[in-house]
Amino acid sequence: MAIGPHQPQEARNRCWKDCLGIVLNETTTALEESFCDLTDAQVWGRPVPQRHSIGTMVMHCLESLNGFACWVQTGRGAPVPADEAQFDMWSCTPEQLDQRQKGADLPATAQMAQWLRQVRELATQGLDSATEEDLRGPRANSDWCRRTHRPAGDAYMRCLAHVAAHVRQIWCLRGAMGAFNESAWPQQHYA
Repeated sequence: MAIGPHQPQEARNRCWKDCLGIVLNETTTALEESFCDLTDAQVWGRPVPQRHSIGTMVMHCLESLNGFACWVQTGRGAPVPADEAQFDMWSCTPEQLDQRQKGADLPATAQMAQWLRQVRELATQGLDSATEEDLRGPRANSDWCRRTHRPAGDAYMRCLAHVAAHVRQIWCLRGAMGAFNESAWPQQHYA
């Protein structure tokens, strides 16, 4: 589902910060478009038994974005539930998470969209305040940069590429459940 009119912006990539800003905007918009028009039942259903639910993937993406595009960059994060065992895609099979999620108060689609907008805003503010030197070295607030010996820009790219992969998976799950129509088609936001 496209959010707003389809009017791609011209991508103006003059530096590393511009490139990251374009990818941050495109990736978070694509994530929102992938689930925002679904019902809670669709988001938490599992149309492909061997795969995680869309809701689990969205929460996993929110945690990644909040961690690498917010906390690593600014020392602050959006109020998204972090490290929830209910959404631990790294160490749990879909079936194990089904057991953990049974009877739990899972977030509604609208709540996840709200959290995503908060994460996007904080991540954008953090990127806007960064210098090229900040992105090519460790951010002052970043224990991750010091531990991994990687620059702050790598944290953005790590989570943005990761989220983009899950967005593709979400669109496959939408198709598997038949949640598509004329308006449910991902759009390009930069030309």
